[in-house]
Amino acid sequence: MHFNSFVGAPSEFLTTLALRHTEQILGRNLTIAKNNLAQLQRFLTQHTDLFSWHDPRGGAVTFPRWLGEESTTVLSERLLQEAGLLLAPSAYFAADERHVRIGFGTSTFPASLAAFEEYLESRHH
Repeated sequence: MHFNSFVGAPSEFLTTLALRHTEQILGRNLTIAKNNLAQLQRFLTQHTDLFSWHDPRGGAVTFPRWLGEESTTVLSERLLQEAGLLLAPSAYFAADERHVRIGFGTSTFPASLAAFEEYLESRHH
């Protein structure tokens, strides 16, 4: 018995197009991640009372330690309810309650970071 599998024509076209422009796509995304990492570094340096952190070795995700009083689950629930922001607590990753996952590879990151900082300033200072 022989099974044929196929990729739909639009998907195949888009994949081929993306592969032809890999350097431009990766270059754009790398620039976004580098700029966002610089902003995240400044943010975390200004908030050493609330976070302990090491630069990531690669990728566009980091897992800083939360030094605040509440658990990261409580922090993320309050952040969602009060500021409409999603923050992934470490409990979601079978870890303790003292870390958060922060992805910084998107073009929306600067606005989210600014909103997070505003929230922290209003709650913790």
